[in-house]
Amino acid sequence: MAIILKKIYDNYDDIGKKSLIDRVKQNESPLIWRIIHSAPADIVRKVCDDITDIVSSSNIDVKSITKGKVKINPEQLIKRKNDSLLKELIGILKESKNKYAIFIDEIQYVYSDDDAYREGATLVRDMIVSALNLNRAFIAAKADVTIYLAMRSEFLNHPIIAKANVAQSIESYGEKLFWRYRQRDHDDPLISIVTKRIKIAHDNGFTNSDLFKYYMANITPKDLISYTWRKPRDVIRFFSKAREIYPGERLLSQSQISDVLTQYSLECWEDLKPAAATLLNEKGLVRLQTALEEIAPDFNDPNYGMPAAKFIEKLKPIYDSFDKEIKNSQSPESLFYFLYSIGIFYSYIKDGNLKRVSFACLGHQKPYSGGFIRLHRTLVRAFAK
Repeated sequence: MAIILKKIYDNYDDIGKKSLIDRVKQNESPLIWRIIHSAPADIVRKVCDDITDIVSSSNIDVKSITKGKVKINPEQLIKRKNDSLLKELIGILKESKNKYAIFIDEIQYVYSDDDAYREGATLVRDMIVSALNLNRAFIAAKADVTIYLAMRSEFLNHPIIAKANVAQSIESYGEKLFWRYRQRDHDDPLISIVTKRIKIAHDNGFTNSDLFKYYMANITPKDLISYTWRKPRDVIRFFSKAREIYPGERLLSQSQISDVLTQYSLECWEDLKPAAATLLNEKGLVRLQTALEEIAPDFNDPNYGMPAAKFIEKLKPIYDSFDKEIKNSQSPESLFYFLYSIGIFYSYIKDGNLKRVSFACLGHQKPYSGGFIRLHRTLVRAFAK
């Protein structure tokens, strides 16, 4: 709520800001004053400090004078402060007569260990519940503001979220966006995202097939999608990189597409580093890159699969770089699971003539530790010299 209030203040013109400041002075709201005059990164800390000040400013040892019978409940203090802040926020929203939409994206877990996974699920659950409650409060108060959350569907499978019946609320208020398509052809939803954007810009009957006919004749939909993690951002990154390298070209040649894919792949690796850094230290990141550079050329053979046990052996220098505390909670096998969850590789097992694949980037799934792995095609391109 504090961050929403800050955003509203920042978007006001000078007259609107003066009106809000006058309101704060009239209502004697020191917390609101601190919020609107703080940098966004400091807002949460200042709100938390305000809760602490309520207790500490009294200079009273509650436990001592009540012989332990009365205790300060931080949860009640926070709720009371939240209720007060919400009331003030709704008043400001209704007075402004503007419409607000707040989008929250990049909601994801850390899969480094079970505790981190559970803590991440708890935070996601609380964020979902808070957004639902705030939206209901805004509707009841007839304040024209809506909070939108975007998250991957597999997050809802965690027991902590499932027990809270969050999925039912999401189905009532939410909308599913689906872009995983088994065939990987012209009808793939990832391709449709691009063509719909073109149709909006040019107001014509542009189709998915037209995209590859007029712009991408030298790469197939299957090849293009194989360089993604099945996320819209990957396709957008590819076309942004193409525009950056060849701004005056419409139809890219095969060699030009190759150039774009190489630069795109290197940029994807840079994008993966922060995810890897949630578990690995600087030395571990260097050793991971060294390991990927060593094994990547083997995967130029499309039929090659590295035994998972061999890959886990390659991870031991990275595991050795962990601090002692992290080592106690990790193992080469858990590192193997972690790298799978952030999309470094996918795994498969051979079941007779069938190949059962466990695809990367679905963190709630587990790779086949007794099977084989293939490095993601984009990383093969980035590291295979």
